[in-house]
Amino acid sequence: MPNFGEALEAWSLYAAALERKLGTDVGASVVLPFQTWMSLDWHQADALVAAYSKQTFVDIMPQLNPDPARYVESSARVSVGFESFVRGLNGQVLNAVPAADRRKLMALYAEWQKKQQELGAFEDKVLEAWKTYVHGADPTQRETRADWERRYRYDSEREMLRRRVDEIAGAYLAEASANPDLIRLANASAALSAEQSRLPLPAEPWQVPYRDTWESRLRCGVLGDISSFVAQTGEHRVYASVSTGTSRVFEKRWSARAKGRYGFFRASANASGGQFEQNIARSIESVDFSFANVSTFTVVRGLWYDGSLIRDYGAKVDFEQFWGERGTLNAIPVSVILAHSPSVVVKLDKYQRDEYKKWRQVSGGAGFGWGPWSIGGGASFSSRLETVKEEDVEGGIKIIGAEKQLFAIGMLVEIPGVWFERSAEEAGVNPRDMAAMSSLNSQKVEAGRVILRGLEADFATSAATLDRLLGVRS
Repeated sequence: MPNFGEALEAWSLYAAALERKLGTDVGASVVLPFQTWMSLDWHQADALVAAYSKQTFVDIMPQLNPDPARYVESSARVSVGFESFVRGLNGQVLNAVPAADRRKLMALYAEWQKKQQELGAFEDKVLEAWKTYVHGADPTQRETRADWERRYRYDSEREMLRRRVDEIAGAYLAEASANPDLIRLANASAALSAEQSRLPLPAEPWQVPYRDTWESRLRCGVLGDISSFVAQTGEHRVYASVSTGTSRVFEKRWSARAKGRYGFFRASANASGGQFEQNIARSIESVDFSFANVSTFTVVRGLWYDGSLIRDYGAKVDFEQFWGERGTLNAIPVSVILAHSPSVVVKLDKYQRDEYKKWRQVSGGAGFGWGPWSIGGGASFSSRLETVKEEDVEGGIKIIGAEKQLFAIGMLVEIPGVWFERSAEEAGVNPRDMAAMSSLNSQKVEAGRVILRGLEADFATSAATLDRLLGVRS
């Protein structure tokens, strides 16, 4: 029988509880605890700052490791992984082009990517220089962004870089026009680099009045009215018990990287619980979460992201690089599970409850983590968790969280590696060998002969529509 004393089993019990709560077949998606109950202020912050926070949150790609510290420090992002995938896939398709055309196409594509990167680096440099100027200048004497850029000739440098990008893109598309695969990938590259695919937003409240300091990122966010969600109250339970079983999907996908030391229950680092910590965790029969509201919120992305491109062509790229355990695009968030006003009852016998109280007294009130909460100092993995109250109840201990405090208690993610493993199994091959095979869905590949000049209107329309859905009025 599983127990809460083992890291993998504890999180797997929790994942199974969330799956039961959702009550639907999640298919290839996996319920994944993300950032281990990081407290969120999306319903309280300025709407534009909140949009930036959501954009950052859903772009972080969960790692195959249930250690929350890894999530906080993770630099793996869906947007970066998808850009890498498009570049890698384009290289694979180009390798299959007849030798007579291959060299010229490769040279043009490499030059196109180089110029796009130069333009991106230029924009980052100018933005940082502008932020420095804004902070140091007298507000009454400060130039406009346009005048400041003209003074340093940034405007003319940008125009030159953009013109060069367009020239190279046009030359590449003209050469690739006879190959529908390359045209489709060229459209994907154009969408990733298009100005309309990015949404400038303020990261800090002080930036709200200064639009010129906002950071521009690829459009993504969370659909739904978070404020209304937090205003609604009821009683919603997520019940994790050793008797109801673990999530086999979760175990299969994450077991290789589980940390043996990290579980739901832990003593503070400066006052280790030692054997006591393990004993109390193993004795727990169930963890009964209660919330005022729980719901899933869909993650949306702009035209820069094309999930069908992954399904149609994903088997052509290196499996381990993109879809394996350390892959750059191996877990793509599709929904965020939000909850607010939490409390939890941890069921354990009277002996272990008394042992816990003795340990707390002897250790001078050292911190102990009960699931996502920390009682006392030192056991919390997040400084943003508010102080909570602990009390005895029949059969265990109850921890009460702050009212209206919002948490992401999990995520639904797509695991592309699962698709390709299944396809490989049907084909009787190793999924890591599929890159050398022909496209799995070649008959479905779109003709895609729309050239660069016809794309910008579509990008602009899509961006405006998405911004309205996200409630962003930039």
